[in-house]
Amino acid sequence: MAKADASEAEPALVRAVILGEAAKDARRLVNMPPSHLYPESFANLATELVKDYSDVSIEVYPYDRLLKEGFGGIAGVGQGSPRKPALAVVKYTPESPSAHVALVGKGITFDTGGNSPKTCGIYDDDEMRHGRCSIGSARSSCGVRAGNSG
Repeated sequence: MAKADASEAEPALVRAVILGEAAKDARRLVNMPPSHLYPESFANLATELVKDYSDVSIEVYPYDRLLKEGFGGIAGVGQGSPRKPALAVVKYTPESPSAHVALVGKGITFDTGGNSPKTCGIYDDDEMRHGRCSIGSARSSCGVRAGNSG
């Protein structure tokens, strides 16, 4: 392999490793039972996943703050569970941004409609299934950016 080819291969390898790790994390989260993955633990995992990135911050809104600041939809739906809801806002702030982009995702750990999003591999609602992988997507986005900048 020529030297130029090796220098081009390294960023691709870094990106592949980051995406593979993110996919692994997303699968792990999707397969966790609700007794282990609930809003507070989900927010804690999100905090842990982004802690090593200097240009990524996270702010977690616990249930009391959701009520105080008027997040009635999230607070209301979460009343069906003994584990109260939380909201995690993850922000990526690069040093010299070229554009403003917003990605909005959800991580559902409890379904008050009686249809549990935690299954044993059989699930008909692709939208709900993909929604549970949002934190993996966020991690891969942060990781790819961090991997490409360093």
